[in-house]
Amino acid sequence: MNRDVYKHLWSTHLKNRLYWVSFGMEAVRTLTVRVYVVILFADVTSAIAASDFDEARTKIILYIGVSLVAGILGSLGEMIGYRTENQSYEKSMSIFYKKLINKDMSYFKNSQSGYLTTAFRQYLDGSILVAR
Repeated sequence: MNRDVYKHLWSTHLKNRLYWVSFGMEAVRTLTVRVYVVILFADVTSAIAASDFDEARTKIILYIGVSLVAGILGSLGEMIGYRTENQSYEKSMSIFYKKLINKDMSYFKNSQSGYLTTAFRQYLDGSILVAR
């Protein structure tokens, strides 16, 4: 069962390069904010403790610049990821809808359309949640 889920996920979502670009941008942002920015802040603190205010000022400017660049990079990564997710969602929705339409029409006449709509939405929403 899990193998089929991962195979489906790979064939529908993860083959798109923009997912990996988004993942890479988010990874760089996370590492920068959680490692490098913390080190810069520690350098600012040690410079202030040593009364080296010129060094502290330089580190603060660098801290602000790196934080700003990391924030922009993370936001761009999220926007690329959402756009790619929406494109995959649209493609998956049209494929699944075509599969539903190609079934025998007597099946649609004998069952309630609400069940079909619910199954359709659950399938698409489930694949998006798995992708996230």
